[in-house]
Amino acid sequence: CEVHDEKLKLFCIQDETLICVICRDSAVHSGHSFLPLKEAVTLYKEKLKTATDALELKRKHITELQLKQEGKISYIQNKTKSLKQNITTEFARLYQFLQDKEQ
Repeated sequence: CEVHDEKLKLFCIQDETLICVICRDSAVHSGHSFLPLKEAVTLYKEKLKTATDALELKRKHITELQLKQEGKISYIQNKTKSLKQNITTEFARLYQFLQDKEQ
């Protein structure tokens, strides 16, 4: 502790900070709840693991959605290319037909 030059052995739950034994008894932390440092570490590791797991699931879901969207985009691009080729071919055929009719 910078104030009391003591080891930080406790975790103040309300302030989410490490404190020494002397700080625990001060007015600043009056009415607060505390955990031993090791328990706080274990608790926060569990919370972090839970949050990380949830984020990993979301990331996987988003990756799956992204792959699906990329597939749809590719499909639409291929269809567009094919349609453009068909229109060009049909236009050339009709143009030739009209040319033949004029002659």
